[in-house]
Amino acid sequence: MKAWIFVAAALSCSAAMADPLAKAHEGQLQCYHPNTLTKTCAVLSGYSFQGKVISNKADVLMGVKPLLIMTTNSPVTISGEAVCGKSREADIQSASFTADGAKVPENQAAAIRAQLLENMKPMFGKEICTTYVPSNNALSATVTIDGKPRPDLTQIVIWVKPGEGYKIGQ
Repeated sequence: MKAWIFVAAALSCSAAMADPLAKAHEGQLQCYHPNTLTKTCAVLSGYSFQGKVISNKADVLMGVKPLLIMTTNSPVTISGEAVCGKSREADIQSASFTADGAKVPENQAAAIRAQLLENMKPMFGKEICTTYVPSNNALSATVTIDGKPRPDLTQIVIWVKPGEGYKIGQ
């Protein structure tokens, strides 16, 4: 399962600028792998700010039939022009899931978590940093894991306003 790629990306969203989260301070969200025709995203990520503490809430597409969405909340930090976060078991343990808009029963959610925990085990504790570079009308998300570039994890991201109607989907 490649879900950890999206989780890794969601843990470390940013924009390459003086304040990589300037648009997040304005209430905008990051849409990973956007489809601008259908207004869908593989990940829809937002931030909250409490003093110097930054929290990243990410809704992550896990499956399409049914539409399975995982929601995580993870602490992040700004490091230069990147937003970084450690991949943490606790974030998966506290994740919530919906299927076609309905809360997934806890016994099923526990099974999903167990699979994710097993698949993501090699990633836990690693620092994931993402820098976003302007590319046409979007951003190119470049990822490092523990300081090592991971070009295979590069994705396209756009900033969207909550009222624009973007949602999780394909």
